[in-house]
Amino acid sequence: MKKYIIITFVFAIVLILLGCGTTTEENNLKLYFSESEYNTPLNSYTEITVKIDNAENLFAFSMVIDYNTSIVECKESSLISGGFWSGNLVEMSIEDGNGLNVCIGLKQSNGINGITGSGDLFSFQLKGKSVNEASLEIKSVNLIDEDGNNINNFDNLEITNSIVIVN
Repeated sequence: MKKYIIITFVFAIVLILLGCGTTTEENNLKLYFSESEYNTPLNSYTEITVKIDNAENLFAFSMVIDYNTSIVECKESSLISGGFWSGNLVEMSIEDGNGLNVCIGLKQSNGINGITGSGDLFSFQLKGKSVNEASLEIKSVNLIDEDGNNINNFDNLEITNSIVIVN
């Protein structure tokens, strides 16, 4: 009987310790594509959307969407800021031979603070150039507040990448 009590006590302590080390995944800062896999016919376009979850006081961001430009290419002037944003924006995107460089930010003015919440950051269109599969990788991310500092939880940013299948 004494052995049973000791085993139960040790088991309870292990469960408590395991519970103390967990964090709620729901509150983590995340960047991800709206689809884990996009499909597009050859010489056709598909719309790609990048989303954010649990941002706090996001004023501006920059990132690179890396992909094989011999398989897919970005449609010129297809960048559209997402519903996450409110207010006047500054937007820029450039395809540089390795992927798409994107920057979007709020215009600095009185009374404008960063945006808190979740939603669509932006979307753009990719054209299938050759039958193959291209990885979409989010790289070189900067998420800043109105003072130019990284937003809260930036060090714990979770990024989920995607692929485009051209058929």
